[in-house]
Amino acid sequence: MKSSSESRAAEISDLDFPDWNGMVDSGVNISTKAAFEACEEYLRLFPKAVQNRKQKRSVNPVAEFKL
Repeated sequence: MKSSSESRAAEISDLDFPDWNGMVDSGVNISTKAAFEACEEYLRLFPKAVQNRKQKRSVNPVAEFKL
């Protein structure tokens, strides 16, 4: 087993990572309105997930604040 002071650069350099050069952040390509519309569409596409999330929510959430 290697000690923590030894380099793992040789192991890491053998990994095959995708080339992300030239990729643009998707947040730049979509407007806020389009993002909200996409969220609404996801709710329609995944009704079971929405229902499961609603069932897992607490009916009366309790938040305790102490000053």
